Amino acid sequence: MWFVSKMAKVQGPLTVDEINDTEIMVPCQAQQESYCEELSRAGKREALPSSSKILPISPSLGSDGLLLGNGCLRLADHIACEARHPIILPRKHQVTKLILERLHKDSNQLGTNQVLALLSARSWLPGAWEKIRDCERALDKESNQLHRL
Repeated sequence: MWFVSKMAKVQGPLTVDEINDTEIMVPCQAQQESYCEELSRAGKREALPSSSKILPISPSLGSDGLLLGNGCLRLADHIACEARHPIILPRKHQVTKLILERLHKDSNQLGTNQVLALLSARSWLPGAWEKIRDCERALDKESNQLHRL
């Protein structure tokens, strides 16, 4: 938890470096909690178990310690590196839920496909479309309950 102890000492507005560090450290922590075996095997360059949910996109360990996807987009030199090697997000983690909620709000609630497009620019989520729909339904339910009050 180096990051938390470092951040506790900082006062004032966030710097660009602090925001960039957070964008790496938060998904890294989520991956450590959800993909412990996959991270271990990727670090040793061993094959993933056949039961792994992230096996289809041939994950590899990035220089920052994140599991990155290596799907067919890895050959597309004309798109951004983040899209060619997306950060793999754990489907059932709270961090993923928060990211989806933020993307839903950032997209002005335009719908599942818009959120999926925003998510796909930097991340890969197993079963993303269904997870986004679940998130949107939950947010809509919360919104309807607030309007009734």
